[in-house]
Amino acid sequence: MAAVSGADGGRVTGANLVVSYVVIATALVWASVGFVILAPNRAAPILERTESWVSTHARGLRVWISLAFGAALLADGLLRLVA
Repeated sequence: MAAVSGADGGRVTGANLVVSYVVIATALVWASVGFVILAPNRAAPILERTESWVSTHARGLRVWISLAFGAALLADGLLRLVA
């Protein structure tokens, strides 16, 4: 959302980007919520498997997500410095 709000494309472009971001994020959340509501018996094993995988790989996920986020911030800072 920070990239969307920081984009310099004018008011109309910015509004379109914000609306698009909100629609896509809402659709992704409600698709998974709807799956759990409409098919709880099929969703339970998937959620259990996912929870197990995430808890097993939690440390690696934290490290790689932190490194990726830090690299993105570093790249953004360097690009702003050059521009």
